Amino acid sequence: TLFPSTTLFRSPPIPGADRDDGAIRAATGNARRAGVLQAIQLGRQSASAIRRPGPANGWLITNPPYGKRIGVSDLRRLYSSFGRTLREEFSGWDLGILSPEPAWLEGMGLDFEEGPWLNNGGQHVQLLYTRVD
Repeated sequence: TLFPSTTLFRSPPIPGADRDDGAIRAATGNARRAGVLQAIQLGRQSASAIRRPGPANGWLITNPPYGKRIGVSDLRRLYSSFGRTLREEFSGWDLGILSPEPAWLEGMGLDFEEGPWLNNGGQHVQLLYTRVD
């Protein structure tokens, strides 16, 4: 395992969330197979309900829906709402986000820098990042 119980340094659990129970089950299975299940804390939660976990700034890494589970019009509303939540709750944080269509992120109201294109579960996506202000 990557995080044995005898580790001298213990970091707080890395939180993760999705509103879909199937996505949470899949992430739990992936974390178990990777040997990192004890280092994460997964729960059911919508993107608009996330809150800053404490006073310190950090990184928020997200792989939001790509429109397969919801339609593109709902996706635009989701991204707009998520951007508002990020600006209200995570000002000063760094954000990394995966998207197959970077133009969809324009509604978030954030200025992204382009990162590399990656393969994520068979989907060609780009990593974009920014500081939330």
